[in-house]
Amino acid sequence: MKRIRYCFLALTAMLVQFPGLFADISADVSGSLRNRFAVQADDGAVFINEQQLFLGLEAETDSAYLYSALSFRIQDSTVVSGDFKELYAGWYGDFFDFRAGLQKILWGKADGVFITDVVSPLDLSSFLTADIDDLRIGVSGAKFDLYQGAHKLEFVWIPVFTPSVMPQSGSIWTVSPAFPVPLTMQAPSIPEASLENSEFFSRYSWLGSLLDVQVMGGWYWNDTPIATVADKTVVPGVGLSSLTILPKYYRVGILGTAFSVPAGPVILRAESAVSFNKRFPGTVLQLSSGWKEKNAVNYMIGADVSLLGATLSVQWIQDIILDYEDSISREESLETVTGMVQRSFFRETLKTEIFGIYNIKSGDAMIKPSITWYPGGGFEMSVGAWFFIGESGQFGQYDENDGFNARLAYYF
Repeated sequence: MKRIRYCFLALTAMLVQFPGLFADISADVSGSLRNRFAVQADDGAVFINEQQLFLGLEAETDSAYLYSALSFRIQDSTVVSGDFKELYAGWYGDFFDFRAGLQKILWGKADGVFITDVVSPLDLSSFLTADIDDLRIGVSGAKFDLYQGAHKLEFVWIPVFTPSVMPQSGSIWTVSPAFPVPLTMQAPSIPEASLENSEFFSRYSWLGSLLDVQVMGGWYWNDTPIATVADKTVVPGVGLSSLTILPKYYRVGILGTAFSVPAGPVILRAESAVSFNKRFPGTVLQLSSGWKEKNAVNYMIGADVSLLGATLSVQWIQDIILDYEDSISREESLETVTGMVQRSFFRETLKTEIFGIYNIKSGDAMIKPSITWYPGGGFEMSVGAWFFIGESGQFGQYDENDGFNARLAYYF
């Protein structure tokens, strides 16, 4: 895998060396320094106190470009991590754009949920409370775009699998499921980098004056592994007495579409996808592997409107398992609603926002209010909170993790 990564870096270097590509370079350096602090609401315990230095370099000519984004994370005056968030080079013309290297690829129309936006994995080490810029992870691959008028065709090849980042052991975001028997959890095996294990995506889009349409497809690895039964012991008359779990990554196919269209003062949005060969956890005693493979449909219908100086956004999301069986642990259909209200004051120098997401069947929710001040000179200050409602479910499991946060950033 490292060899493939080095090949992509070498490819980036080769693009830079092409004769004439980077003659007459115009370059721009930008960056930010961010300080983030957060405490838990119940006892005031500090669980985030870090600084992040971000450095970006953009270089461009008439036919090529280079972009790098380097990030350092600092805790207690010690650099705990430093890596490239993105590092790629590209070559472009009147009708094409080729890009190779480490890059973030974001698709779809939904806010806060991921339906066709499955190319770049997620950093869930802080669940969904991280800054939006830190939520997506770059992938090492190549992207080739073709343009013709309002039409655009994109092809993505990713030979190096990058999984989503999950919370570390001991984190307040780590929730260990309760098992009535001794449980052994093995480490997942990352798919090897090869042509056979590559991920492939494509998307067609058309951007008109009154309609924006996207159609996509992909064959990729699921970014979060499914718990698979590697071994179990069943004692007659007693039942299950021990269990060994091996998380596994697996292949998923997807076909999806998205569009947006204005209707008077309202912007209507929709997004949908059919996922093939998706695996869902089930009853261990009924399923030898611990999961069942099914196709699924996920869709979103949303609207954005400006009203009384504020911007309101609402979404309805439904996730349906096709050919459902009772051995699957999850409900056959899950319904979710989201809402967001934003408003700016004092000539756009103060922005207020509240975002909420509610799972209807489980009755749990997450609410995130925030206030951001832009005093000028590149500075940005914000305070916010996140509140979890419910006792179980995607958000209710974090009921004790309500918290308050503050953020100071300087952009240059």
